[in-house]
Amino acid sequence: THAPIEQSGQIISQLKNFGSVDLKPYGIHSNPPSFIINTGDMTEFGEEGWPAYLEFWKGIKINRYDVLGNHDNTWGSLRDKLRDEQGAPYYSFDTLGCHFMILESATVQDPLPSFSQEQINWIKNDLKKLPPDKPIFLCFHHPLDSNEYVSAFERYRLLELFQSYNLACILVGHGHSARYFDFNGFDAVEGGSSFGSKPGFNLITIS
Repeated sequence: THAPIEQSGQIISQLKNFGSVDLKPYGIHSNPPSFIINTGDMTEFGEEGWPAYLEFWKGIKINRYDVLGNHDNTWGSLRDKLRDEQGAPYYSFDTLGCHFMILESATVQDPLPSFSQEQINWIKNDLKKLPPDKPIFLCFHHPLDSNEYVSAFERYRLLELFQSYNLACILVGHGHSARYFDFNGFDAVEGGSSFGSKPGFNLITIS
């Protein structure tokens, strides 16, 4: 069925003229989005869905940062597309006084999530450039409280790298539900889904 594709297109199209929002229950005024982070599963089976995904974003001028999910990596991996976009399948950028790290938890052609040793080494080098008080936002696909990881070691060796840094929040996807959770003392937010019974996207404000 094409229903999820059509629904996702409709949800994403809302960002074309997206303005400020009053989040009244929280007493927060949200400015128009500065950028977008898609925390993965941009496609159903990787390569074959990439052209349709790009069509969704036509006419949306907000910068977008993509994260590879299991649907993007298990079959026809989209690593080459992220290399075209960002120069690597995992990368980082600075904005609003914060450091954003886009990581790859989706193992290539393997459904079990993991963080490669190559990526761990890259994270160590990236952290060396930062002052210890700079807020860091970690973005990857699989929630750390998931039991899908190839081993518990994968999760804890990642977080160990940030013990002496200011890890403000972890942004993940995969679960198709908008929720907050605490993982070993670290704040984490799981994004929802652009299709289903409650489709939408999260607004995150930084102050």
